[in-house]
Amino acid sequence: MDVVGEFQRLKDDDMIDALSSVWALVACVDHDLVPKEVSKFFVALNGPGALKEIISPELDHSIRDMTDLMLKDYEKGLQYAIEHMDKVRDDKEKVNLLLALAQKAIVADEDVKESEEAIMKKICEVLKVNPEEY
Repeated sequence: MDVVGEFQRLKDDDMIDALSSVWALVACVDHDLVPKEVSKFFVALNGPGALKEIISPELDHSIRDMTDLMLKDYEKGLQYAIEHMDKVRDDKEKVNLLLALAQKAIVADEDVKESEEAIMKKICEVLKVNPEEY
């Protein structure tokens, strides 16, 4: 899947909010993280590869807002993330792209943790997708 092309084709406010939510969930999956740890996530996203090409100033700002919220109040951030994902879960193309981008974010630091696998399962459940397919 050409994630850059697909993101550009499907990008709208709901998709930006949903992607920000998914990436913030991945970044803050261990909700005892400090901002320094989240900054490592942004370094990984902005490293070599397709993810860097997707991150616009608008998306970057949105991701940072969501991660800040999750670091302050994880439960409230999680609720917002679920609400944002709910808005796109009936669009199969957006769901497939979100899941592909979530996977890329999870492996961006080349170290997949159990907590990241668990949040991927949660994301699949919210998006009404069988986690076994991803």
